[in-house]
Amino acid sequence: MKPLASANLPKIIGLSGRRGSGKDTVANLIKYLTLQQDYPGVWADQSLDFFLSNAHTWVSPYTCRSFAGKLKKFAQELTGHMDVYSQAGKTTFLSEWGMTVGELLQKLGTDAIRDGLHKDAWILACFAGMEEDQKYIITDCRFPNEAEAIRARGGLLLRIEGDPLKQQGDGTRDDSHPSETALDDYPYFDAIIDNSGTLDQLKGHVELLLKHQRQAVQVGAVGAPLTYNEAVYTNNVLTYKRKYPRGAAAPNY
Repeated sequence: MKPLASANLPKIIGLSGRRGSGKDTVANLIKYLTLQQDYPGVWADQSLDFFLSNAHTWVSPYTCRSFAGKLKKFAQELTGHMDVYSQAGKTTFLSEWGMTVGELLQKLGTDAIRDGLHKDAWILACFAGMEEDQKYIITDCRFPNEAEAIRARGGLLLRIEGDPLKQQGDGTRDDSHPSETALDDYPYFDAIIDNSGTLDQLKGHVELLLKHQRQAVQVGAVGAPLTYNEAVYTNNVLTYKRKYPRGAAAPNY
């Protein structure tokens, strides 16, 4: 049996970016494109809009997880407010708490638990129970230790830049909070994807990146610094060579 195209993609893909940059959209694009590549007979003629309108129902080679997944469940229990996932839900003002849902997530997740209890609390929570034969997209890498946890496990680390819906600076969250800024100058992303254009342009960027990642694996580059041809990346998609190999000892963050 011919191996699936996704077999040559990393077990873990981590996505970083400020709020509203399009991390969830990129995750859904990865799921859509890997389904198309693995099952062309079923998915070749299915539109992206069709996939996105039902994204949560499809069984993809990749399963989405987030470092804040269990934090958000905790916030639901604390507040009784169920919509802690959508951007609209995070702007809801909780009068009893004197803050928006997004602000509560920042204070609870970072200030109270990450800084007050254990800096790796959400890393441990996220990786607990991961299945060996499953691939994962972690949709909310926000701190250097989270980035290094992904890299130490051989993961691909992507940065999404942009604010297509103009959410940043709307006053519903602290945009200078460490959970928004800690990776602004992080030097070890495998690629930086510009999301200031259209959805079709973003799809093209992600499709090209996945293609080159598969090729890097096919020529034996597993665990080695990636050597993407920067000239191939157009429309402001930037790439970096790794400064040390995936899976190598991480800097002390």
